[in-house]
Amino acid sequence: MSHEEFENLTPAELLELVEAFNEKERREWRRVAWLAAAIISALAGKSISPKRLLPAAFESEQRKMSREEAKEELKKLKERLRIE
Repeated sequence: MSHEEFENLTPAELLELVEAFNEKERREWRRVAWLAAAIISALAGKSISPKRLLPAAFESEQRKMSREEAKEELKKLKERLRIE
């Protein structure tokens, strides 16, 4: 993505890109967890769950903000970007 394309993104488009990136990362960590569980299970002779190895990879990080939290985040962002 070019600098110009990035600058022309709407906040909703940027959020969608960030969410897609985060989901891709979680999928990759889940893959690592499954592979590690398979190797450990084979070497140890007992079954281990991928969720037990990397529980965060199987949990959704998405948390809904309250209206007040959203307003506070928007205020901080505007201050950082020096927007009225």
